[in-house]
Parts: sequence; C-alpha cells; structure tokens
Amino acid sequence: MGLLKYVKAFPSDDDCAKAQSAPCPPDAKMAEMKTLREKCTELIMAAKAKKTHAAEQCAQMLFNELDQEKAVRENRRQALIRKRDKRKKRKKEQQEEARREAETKEMTSAKALESDERDRVSEPEDAVISTAGGARGMDCAIGVR
Repeated sequence: MGLLKYVKAFPSDDDCAKAQSAPCPPDAKMAEMKTLREKCTELIMAAKAKKTHAAEQCAQMLFNELDQEKAVRENRRQALIRKRDKRKKRKKEQQEEARREAETKEMTSAKALESDERDRVSEPEDAVISTAGGARGMDCAIGVR
C-alpha cells in the first residue's frame, strides 16, 4: 500500500520484463542486482494488483449506487402510474354514478309524467257529461250512470 500513496502510474509488464533482462555489470554484485530487480518487479505487480482491486471495488460500488437510483426512479414511476390509474378509476366511478343518477332522475320524471297523463286522461268510464242550459255550457253536470 505504500507505493499506492505516492505512485500515480506503474510501468507496464513489458517494461518490467525488459528491466529484468537488462544486462548487469560483470562484477560480484550481479546476483544481488538480479534479486533486487525481481523484488522490485514483484512489488510493482503487487501494487498494480491492489490498485486494480481498489478500482474494481469503486466501480462495483458505483454500479450498485446506479442500480439503487434506477430502482428508486422505477418505484416512483410505478407509484405515479398507480396514482394516475387510481384517479382515473375514481373519475370513471364518479361519472358512472352521475350517469346512473341522471338515468334514475330521467326515469322518475318520465314515470311522473306518465302518471300525470294517465290521471288526466283516465276519467271514470261511467261518467257522463251533460249540459243543461244550452250551448253555453254553464250548467254542466257530471253524473254517474
């Protein structure tokens, strides 16, 4: 983790391989130099792996947050759809109720008119209208036969 704090970019794998295979001075420190190069390469590879792992974790957290935001948006959208449908249903029920009331009023008024007409038209069949007193009809009398 020490290198991750200070190093912004690491050498590529090819550069590390070139550095290991680079010629060493032909003195006694050749073996020591080779082990130091290998140790540096291992440290660089481990640091790169840690950096990659940290980046993957950050990316995964970002994806999770995006998924959560998407789920929240979808839930809100579904709630709005349910609310809209509920309003439409309530409005439709109110219109249906108003239509039923209008039909009921219409039928009631039609029955009342029918009843009034029947009452006016239907006089007793036995009733006889007689006029006594001439053409003026002032002395009309209704009699029952």
